[in-house]
Amino acid sequence: MTSILCYGDSNTFGYNPSDGMRYPVNVRWTGVLQELLGNDYRVIEEGCNGRTTIYDDTLEPWKNGLSYLRPCLNTHKPLDIVILMLGSNDLKDCFHLSAKEIAQGAGTLVGVINEFTKEKQGFIPKVILMAPPEIGEKLETSPFYGNFSMDSIARSKEFPKYYEAVAKEKGCIFLNAAEFIKASDEDSLHLTAEAHRVLAEKLCDIIKSLNYYMAYDERYIIAHNKGVTWASDKSTPIVADVINRYNIDNTNELLELGCGEGRDSKFVLDKGLRLTATDISKEAIAYCQKLLPEYARRFKKLDFLSDNLSGSYDFIYAVAVIHMLVLDSDRNGFYKFIYDHLKPDGIALICTMGDGEREIKSDISKAFEIQERDHESGKMSVTATSCRMVSFKTFEKEIADNGLVIVEKGITEALPDFDKLMYAVVKKQRA
Repeated sequence: MTSILCYGDSNTFGYNPSDGMRYPVNVRWTGVLQELLGNDYRVIEEGCNGRTTIYDDTLEPWKNGLSYLRPCLNTHKPLDIVILMLGSNDLKDCFHLSAKEIAQGAGTLVGVINEFTKEKQGFIPKVILMAPPEIGEKLETSPFYGNFSMDSIARSKEFPKYYEAVAKEKGCIFLNAAEFIKASDEDSLHLTAEAHRVLAEKLCDIIKSLNYYMAYDERYIIAHNKGVTWASDKSTPIVADVINRYNIDNTNELLELGCGEGRDSKFVLDKGLRLTATDISKEAIAYCQKLLPEYARRFKKLDFLSDNLSGSYDFIYAVAVIHMLVLDSDRNGFYKFIYDHLKPDGIALICTMGDGEREIKSDISKAFEIQERDHESGKMSVTATSCRMVSFKTFEKEIADNGLVIVEKGITEALPDFDKLMYAVVKKQRA
């Protein structure tokens, strides 16, 4: 089950601007989100009227969002997703804060989420950072006018650019609420019931797209139903090269992440090596087990971002896997898995699409869209999937940030599928 913490203020609490009471659970965006996502998800409400990002209200200091955040995270762990929408109350005149300062306060909360969850639950959840909706133009007629001034409206309009910059800096998902909802005319601060539903629907789409890397499973199914494979059966030369040069033999334990349709698995297994080949795609694993029945037990479905795998390995390799991970949190999860499962003297080979210079990334919300692609059998309509290519500078920083050291690196190829692959052989940093 996927656990989602919704951490916010009165618009997460569900304050009703018409009567000052609380909307019913089936009206609040958190309740609607639970309904839309279904029983495979658990939506946790943590909304508090008047909550700020990191600032103390002199009358109600307990509404400081930073003060309660760590206990909240600890109470509800393990968490897979945190939705953070705070900042509107920081616009009160008593705080004298700019939109940039408020966004930086939200960034402080994201930093705490990342650091605290990494320590307490062993992994960092995906964070959706929302820029709150703008304060309405009828503020002067609002019962909250006086706490907020007309200048608050102008500053709220500046939220998106500063919150987006913070999200980019912190590696989280950004959502500008003002693009699709607005505050009610009743008090210019709180959401109507319809706005709650619209917000829930938008978040539902984003949350479901967070499993974007599962789109390859759909691509394999489409190709196999047509009686063809998606990729070629040519093994990747750098895999054989590293095995030979680093003297990997049948006394070593090997792990493959992202075996796909088995082109490298077959080569390694035919050499008599002790390989466990894994992939997140159920279709790919079933295909490999059918293609190579003598090795069927060596293939295992695994989501290395969420599943546990016992044991440690002398050699781990992943060919054309990391480039399918777009979000920073997912990429860090990939490296963390390698670090956690390497033996002290083990090595890992990581290959990713790229020429070492260009940086591009796809829109993960479109991963499951059907697009026409070239295939050796002709044009084929398949899922778009996902892609993020990074430069060597970024590649090296990601590796170092996750406790790994590069032993060697370079550019290679795996024709006919990849004419350019960046690669790095890595090991654990010494304590």
